[in-house]
Amino acid sequence: MKTIKFLLLLVFLTSPIFIFSNFRPSANGSFGATVETEPERIRVLIDKPANSLLTVQVTDQDGWPLYASTLDKQQTSSPFTFNLNGLPDGQYQLRLSNGKRTKISQIQLVSTGNPADQRQVLIQPIN
Repeated sequence: MKTIKFLLLLVFLTSPIFIFSNFRPSANGSFGATVETEPERIRVLIDKPANSLLTVQVTDQDGWPLYASTLDKQQTSSPFTFNLNGLPDGQYQLRLSNGKRTKISQIQLVSTGNPADQRQVLIQPIN
């Protein structure tokens, strides 16, 4: 009988530690992001821990925002698709931030000499 009471007490005392460790947000603020290029658009696939916000922003070369959105705390993954068809050639930035960590990618739109060809979309991670 003492053994059962001791085991129940042990289970009761360790369960809050287990529950807290499984649901607390990541300490280092990490999130995953993959950027894919398609003709005249980019697709961003995001994977983040639950209970953390993530902002997605596309800016022009002068830093003016062209698009901004926030992935809420309940969402752990989401695809974003940006249509680049109406933008002129030039450099743009894709910025993903959760307040602790920021990932920036440089987007470059380049037209070829032939108007029948589609523009090239070049993406290079900065950090």
